[in-house]
Amino acid sequence: MSEVNDLEINGNPYQNLGMSLALVKGYQDMSLNAHKLLRLAIMQNRYTKGGELKEYRITVAELVRILEVDKSRIYKEAIEITKEIMQQVIMIGDPNHKSKSWTMFNWVNICRYDDEKKEIRIKLHDELKPYLLALSKNYLHYEYSEIIYMKSVYGIRIYELIRGQAGYENKQLSTQSFFIEMKISAIRMACGLGTKYKQLGQLKERVLDTAIEQINANSNWRITDYKNGKKRGRTIQTIIFEVVLNTEFQTSKLGRERYRLYMEWKVSSGFNSISDENEAPPLMEGQSSLFDE
Repeated sequence: MSEVNDLEINGNPYQNLGMSLALVKGYQDMSLNAHKLLRLAIMQNRYTKGGELKEYRITVAELVRILEVDKSRIYKEAIEITKEIMQQVIMIGDPNHKSKSWTMFNWVNICRYDDEKKEIRIKLHDELKPYLLALSKNYLHYEYSEIIYMKSVYGIRIYELIRGQAGYENKQLSTQSFFIEMKISAIRMACGLGTKYKQLGQLKERVLDTAIEQINANSNWRITDYKNGKKRGRTIQTIIFEVVLNTEFQTSKLGRERYRLYMEWKVSSGFNSISDENEAPPLMEGQSSLFDE
């Protein structure tokens, strides 16, 4: 395997990852660690040059650190996660929900485990290239550390949907709140709900409330409230979220610890300026969103 196509995963969680809004809105039904490992792989390709997705390797020790997996069962966990990723299909519908058109393909081309080197290798599917590389418009761009501590898939997916929609509408995160209106059908698809939680009350309790708790506890974005939006007849069609800069998180124990770890990483990695290509500091009070490059 050539050196060009065999690259070590950079586990620095303060890098940005990017994906098209079509991919963000696509149907995704995976475990929490599968979501995190995939986004770690996506983050590696954020700065890929030459228009090709690479095969990346990550040591088992690094996987334990990043995913907070029990070391005693990491081998079994690695098999379960990679098998799940190999079996998962991404379904991308019309991002504007105006037609029934869709595209389906697998997330990855191949996963490997090298027992001698204690490494996992993963290569994203080539069909993902237009959704991950050379993105210039209608895309989501965020820091991996914003979701790495979340304990719910719904937290990750609702966070991505809200950030993606905010960027699309050119709404900047600040101490002044703004509103994001989202179709319930889009929430259900992105969260991979299928036939689960058909009643609105169930959706709010099991999905939205759980997601908001995780977002508010682990990210620089805070959802202060949500309410029913548009109706079609007697059926609620949309949910409206109120969003604001999460100043409480920045002063919380986790927020301060995350910034401390970021500064330690910066020094140990030899970076002297936050303008380095792969580096993106945590959003701090008074800063706007790091949505655009």
